[in-house]
Amino acid sequence: DYNYKFAWIGFIQAGSRDVLPMAHAGFEDGYLSSVKITWDDSEYGRGPTGVAIKTAQPSVMHDIVNDPQYRPWREDALKRGYRSLIALPLTVENKVIGALNIYSERPDAFDDAELSLCVELAGDISLGIEKIRQRENLRRSNAALRESEEKFRAMNAAANDGVIMIDNEGKVAYWNKAAEKIFGHTDEEILGKELHRILVPKRFYKAFEIGFSKFKMTGQGAFVRKTRELAAVKKDGMEFPTELSMSAIKIGGKWNAIALARDITERKQAEEKIKEYSKNLERMVEVKTGELNQALYDSEEARDRTDAILKSVGNGLIVTDMYNNIILMNGAAEELLGVRFSEVIGGPFDFAIEERSLTEKVKDTLDKKKIDYQFDFKLPGDDPKHPRIIHARTSEIKHKSDKRTGIVTIIHDVTQEREVDRMKTEFISTAAHELRTPLTSIQGFSELLITRDDISEEEKNKFLSYINKQAINLAGIVSDLLNISRIESGRGFALNKVKCMAGEAIKQVIPCFQGISSKHKIELVLPDKPVELLIDKEKMEQGLKNLLSNAIKYSPDGGTICLTAKRISDFGFRIAEYPIADGRLQNACPVECEAYSSGADLKDKKQAAIEISIADQGIGMTPDQVKQIFDKFYRVDASDSAPEGTGLGMTIVKYIVEAHGGKIWIESKLGKGTTVTFVIPTT
Repeated sequence: DYNYKFAWIGFIQAGSRDVLPMAHAGFEDGYLSSVKITWDDSEYGRGPTGVAIKTAQPSVMHDIVNDPQYRPWREDALKRGYRSLIALPLTVENKVIGALNIYSERPDAFDDAELSLCVELAGDISLGIEKIRQRENLRRSNAALRESEEKFRAMNAAANDGVIMIDNEGKVAYWNKAAEKIFGHTDEEILGKELHRILVPKRFYKAFEIGFSKFKMTGQGAFVRKTRELAAVKKDGMEFPTELSMSAIKIGGKWNAIALARDITERKQAEEKIKEYSKNLERMVEVKTGELNQALYDSEEARDRTDAILKSVGNGLIVTDMYNNIILMNGAAEELLGVRFSEVIGGPFDFAIEERSLTEKVKDTLDKKKIDYQFDFKLPGDDPKHPRIIHARTSEIKHKSDKRTGIVTIIHDVTQEREVDRMKTEFISTAAHELRTPLTSIQGFSELLITRDDISEEEKNKFLSYINKQAINLAGIVSDLLNISRIESGRGFALNKVKCMAGEAIKQVIPCFQGISSKHKIELVLPDKPVELLIDKEKMEQGLKNLLSNAIKYSPDGGTICLTAKRISDFGFRIAEYPIADGRLQNACPVECEAYSSGADLKDKKQAAIEISIADQGIGMTPDQVKQIFDKFYRVDASDSAPEGTGLGMTIVKYIVEAHGGKIWIESKLGKGTTVTFVIPTT
């Protein structure tokens, strides 16, 4: 009756201004998918569909053929035989999600009555869509709740610690299998009972009741959020030591407590054994010290034999008498301190030895009668900026009559050990800092999703996006640490090489960084002719992402980042521009930049290769920073406001390039930018 000829429903495509047709009537299959439908400000976006979506109001074309405003649709209207069109917005939760379009053969077909009918139809469709979405959201929520419950049960069933929930009246509301094993009570026996009346010795009843009364009102108490060692009682009445951790949770407006309990009987027994072993060890040390004093006393009668022994000792050894004069020094001590025993024998220790911290500590041992005085001091090394670290230990020399006769000082070079300790500390600090940030975000937003029921669907999606993003960051950090671990253990990289075209491999990386910052522009320059490579695409992509990420992070003011790839006919040609000495590239541009190289020596190789460089206009680096850039955990900016990162990125890039038989180098100038270049052979 209304001469309606065509109709279709379209929904706004997420993240764009395009409208995606989902259902139609009257059109042939595949027609709508070939038509450009949008709601932006373009010529097509100014049509009824775009207007209805933008204004959330019906939009009518009264005569498509004769009205010049509708020129883009005139040809299609004549071909298909329709003259007027109405577009009606589809709204769910006060948000336009799409449009219903109805076409008529007649011009001016949509009067007030028909407009009212169409609006009612669009409202019914919107209501139906909303109900479908609500049912789907409910289904997903129920599925998520069931999954969470299953995980909770599985986690508590597998836990070694007892998990106990105590309600606001001090009664047990939850009791897992581990708690049953620790205390001997089943959940049927314990649930609903006052916790302290069953598990706490009677002498502590009053203290527990006082502490819990405060907890009921404020959620605070002496035992909340602290780990304590307490006496507990098993079902058979036996007391045993436990480690108890309690935290507060509000349920129904009242404070409840979650307790984690652990039986530490075995640990206490082990601690007692350790104390006993410690006493035995002290007695053994005393015996050995006495034997050493006796040996030193005997050495006065057997000097030649002692000298032979001392010369074979790897650690430096210096013996001074009660007047602080040197009476003995072995070869290791001479080498470490740079003196000859023959030149200082009989002379005052503080005159013979230039290192003031060593002489002062030895004098302190003599004056204050300190035993086993241990300390570090520094001596000049090959590099003035990196002195050697020497560890010293002083002990008294006693006569068999218990009279002190001198001081023995043992010294040895601990530079490498201290560097290892520093690296371990730096590793722990860096890993803990970098892991804490994503873990804190994941924990915080997941707790919001678990504990709050008033979160909207938009907020849920936002929180889940945060969790997903931080989980990806966390996975990246762990991956970097595992890669370094494999490399340091000697396993290195296991390459899965495949043939691919260099341009295609590089282009796949660029989209990951487009749109990250409006201040940065990435320019890509590729060879005129295709270059075939035999590489591990995944690892090479990881390396390029690390380099592009660094270029963006260390260019805070934006600018152009240029990624250039070019084919070179001789593998050694580009390297020859940077003469190598002692593993380092000599400064190729002594005024403008500092260059540093890492990788195999490629000077004698004659093979086609590809050279890839990433140049930025960022903060740049000093020569000292450039020289350390491939060191593990090194970061150009280590301040609290520095960009995130573990300091492993460039180390991993270096290993990736070297694993492909290539070489990498860096050119940089402070305040002007940095260029990272590497070459790898082609197939």
